[in-house]
Amino acid sequence: MKKFIIQVSHTEYAKIGIEAKNKQEAEELVFENIDCAGWGNDETEIIDIEEINNDNKNKRQKSD
Repeated sequence: MKKFIIQVSHTEYAKIGIEAKNKQEAEELVFENIDCAGWGNDETEIIDIEEINNDNKNKRQKSD
């Protein structure tokens, strides 16, 4: 599983973390999650999607 950070138009100041097999699945899951939370509507769109690379994150933590 890969980790993605996604920002959508109706959560302007929040980003949503999603674990998914690929980018397409992450996009589908984020819409399921915001619909369940009551955040989304027909105009909701993805503004930004970023894949988190755990290897880089671990290297940064070790160097601090």
